[in-house]
Amino acid sequence: MLAAAGGIAAAGLAIFAVESQSEVVPAPQVLQEAVVHENGRQIIMQRLDRAPASSVVPGPPQVVAVEGASQFEEEVSPKPHQMLFLSCTVYDHQVSLVRWSIEGRSYRAYVNADFNDAAGIGSFETTEAGYSLFMALGNETAESLSLHNADRQAAGYPMIELPAFASFPAGYTSYLLDGPADPAHVEADCQGMEALLAHFDANKTALQQARQQRELIACNGRRF
Repeated sequence: MLAAAGGIAAAGLAIFAVESQSEVVPAPQVLQEAVVHENGRQIIMQRLDRAPASSVVPGPPQVVAVEGASQFEEEVSPKPHQMLFLSCTVYDHQVSLVRWSIEGRSYRAYVNADFNDAAGIGSFETTEAGYSLFMALGNETAESLSLHNADRQAAGYPMIELPAFASFPAGYTSYLLDGPADPAHVEADCQGMEALLAHFDANKTALQQARQQRELIACNGRRF
């Protein structure tokens, strides 16, 4: 019989201290003895106590290595997974208007990036969570935006006013929320957006190259 006393997982290898145990069964105790002679034979009768429970004597610990322990631990405690559903409009390949909703709370944000580059992102991970991205994407120009704003104004809807590029912090991709937001939920509801932009910046060159490849394939397909 083996019992694991403890373990340490490191670099896919777990070290367990295992105690080997041996069973010791003591001899029964004679409580009473009688000798009977019958037909020339001697018969010895004994009354014994019940055999006591066996005791276990621990042996010296042994070391057992288990391969793949770190992978097993990751499977036991997987990262939380979230799905991001975004609707994006890119204006002049410079600023993107991104919309999303979480539990009925709607958000709009302007991003200082061309989200056509993000169209190739299907899923990504951070140290805290995994994400799957589902994105509807459209492209507009400043001219088409003026026409749409005229229609919106005539219908009584607020116009879309793009922020100046200088409004964004320099050196990295960021977003500016547009409209009201619930202070009790806004930080948690924007975590997915912040994780996406961090992944976008960390892989920008590869994403732009993948976009160029997609556009080249699409262009070649239209020729035939």
